[in-house]
Amino acid sequence: MEIKLSLHGALSRYRPPEVAGYSAFLLEVPDGATVAAVVERLGIPRSWLRAVFVNDQACPIDWKLGHGDRVSLFPPAGGGA
Repeated sequence: MEIKLSLHGALSRYRPPEVAGYSAFLLEVPDGATVAAVVERLGIPRSWLRAVFVNDQACPIDWKLGHGDRVSLFPPAGGGA
């Protein structure tokens, strides 16, 4: 099945090379894949992941994905005083 994935902030370095210039890209994943499986496949350290959204809803990392889901992954926010 296919999902649309957006990697934000520092997570953008984990985009596959063929989509490096895109903010969102299509990714083929096995039926029943979870967000955690996508994170692992891309080599993103879990400590770098702060928020997960699927179809604009906050979700846990073990969320089971469906065909056509829009997934956005966000790193911890930096900065402040």
